[in-house]
Amino acid sequence: MRRSRAIQTGAVGTGYRCTPELRRVEPRPSVAESGVASRALDAPSATRERRGMSFKISVVALPFVGTIWAVALAGCGTTPSSAAPPADTSRAEPVATEAITTPPPSSSADAPSVSGQPSASSLASAPDAEPPRPCPPDMADVGRACIDRYEAPNQQGVTPLVMVTADEAVAWCAERGKRLCSEDEWIRACRGPSGTRYPYGASYQEHHCNHDKKYRVPRWGVLAKWPAEAATAENERLNQSEPAGSRSTCGSEEGVFDLTGNVAEWVVKVHDHPEACKTGEERGHTYVAQGCSWVKCYREPHEPACDYVNCAHASSFRSYETGFRCCRDRGE
Repeated sequence: MRRSRAIQTGAVGTGYRCTPELRRVEPRPSVAESGVASRALDAPSATRERRGMSFKISVVALPFVGTIWAVALAGCGTTPSSAAPPADTSRAEPVATEAITTPPPSSSADAPSVSGQPSASSLASAPDAEPPRPCPPDMADVGRACIDRYEAPNQQGVTPLVMVTADEAVAWCAERGKRLCSEDEWIRACRGPSGTRYPYGASYQEHHCNHDKKYRVPRWGVLAKWPAEAATAENERLNQSEPAGSRSTCGSEEGVFDLTGNVAEWVVKVHDHPEACKTGEERGHTYVAQGCSWVKCYREPHEPACDYVNCAHASSFRSYETGFRCCRDRGE
C-alpha cells in the first residue's frame, strides 16, 4: 500500500493529503527537504489493520480563529485485510502525532464575542432585569408622588428640623432635588390607599402618635430673635418632638411616619379652606401647615386628623413646633 503525500502550504499551516491506493510505501524525505516538522510514532507501522479495515493516521493542520486545530484520524482505504499484502514495516513512514486536544466551540452563538459582550445564548437565558422603582428607598410611592418617609432631615432616629420658615423649607428641598409637598400629596400619604381619617386607621388613638404631650407656654419675643442663643435655649425648652419613627404605631400603610403629631409640617396651599381660612389674610397665604404637633391641634376637635389644616401663618413665620418634609415626582 502506498501513500502519496501532497504538501499544501498556506497563510497559516501545512497539511498532508493521502490517497487510498494499494502500493508500496516510499521512503519519506528528510525534514530539510519537506520543510515540515514531524515526530516518529512508537508504533511499528504507520498503517494499522483492524477488523478488516485499513486505516492510516495523519495530521492536517487547519486555521481556526487564530489557533491550529489538529485532526488526528483520517481513513485512507477500506481494503479487506485478506487481500492486502503484508506491510513493509522497515520502510514505514513516521507521522506527526502532536495535536491540540481542546475542542472548538460547539457553535458561534456560544463563543464569546470579540468585544467581550455576553453571547446570544447567555442573554437569552438571563433572568429579566428588575424594573426601576418610581421612588428611592428613603421615599414612599403614594401614587401622586414620592414623599419622604420621615420629617426633614428624613432620617430615622433623628429629631425633626423646627424653627424653619416655609420659604426656607422650599429652598432646603430644592437643594436636594426635591420640592415641598402640596396639600393633596401630603393628605394622600396620610390617608393611604384606603382613605382612612388617620394615618394608622379609621378611629383616633390617643397614643399611637406623638400628640399626647402637655402644652408649654412659649415666649414669642425670645423666639423672634432666632438664631440667637436665647432663642435657641427657648426652643430647647419648648420642643417635645421625638426622633423620627420612634412610634411604630404612627406609620401609614405605605410606610410614612409621623404625619400627624410630632411636628406640624409646611405644605403648598392648593385649596381655599373656607372653614379654616376665615380672614382675607389667611386666604391669601401660599403655604399652610398640616398634621399638628405633640400637643394635638389648635382648633376643635383638636384631634390631629389627616385633613386638619392651619392657614394662620405667612411663609416667613417660624415656630418651635413646625417642620416639613419633601416630595418629588414619581420616576425622576
